[in-house]
Amino acid sequence: MKLSFAIDDRHIMKRYQGCVRCLEDAIDLFKWRFVGLDIEQIYIAYLTAEGNILAVIGENVGDCLASYLDIRNILSADSLILAHNHPSGDPTPSYMDRDTTKRLALVTRMAGIKLLDHLIFANKKCQSFHSIGLL
Repeated sequence: MKLSFAIDDRHIMKRYQGCVRCLEDAIDLFKWRFVGLDIEQIYIAYLTAEGNILAVIGENVGDCLASYLDIRNILSADSLILAHNHPSGDPTPSYMDRDTTKRLALVTRMAGIKLLDHLIFANKKCQSFHSIGLL
């Protein structure tokens, strides 16, 4: 099941004015989406070059990551931010997280789209791939 949050979502517009300009904005955009979840969930924010939010799409983890990348959103996006949660409570990136992110960065780069970050939320903590040098 696909969940889509349009840019006219009042929570996003009121709090973020539709933009992601820094790591703190990205964390604020995603963190509330993982509250109380005991299953892994993944979200992708599709952004313009200026950081304006085009769409935020979420799905349950379990399918191939490629299924999360909606071609309609990719074609209108200049950059992406990937976020998911670890119900275990440990935000440390797993081997699979690292491998998937590396592949996604390569594919998006070939398409002229920048993967800005991959955030992992767990136990009220957040790990940023960009901040730890994995992107």
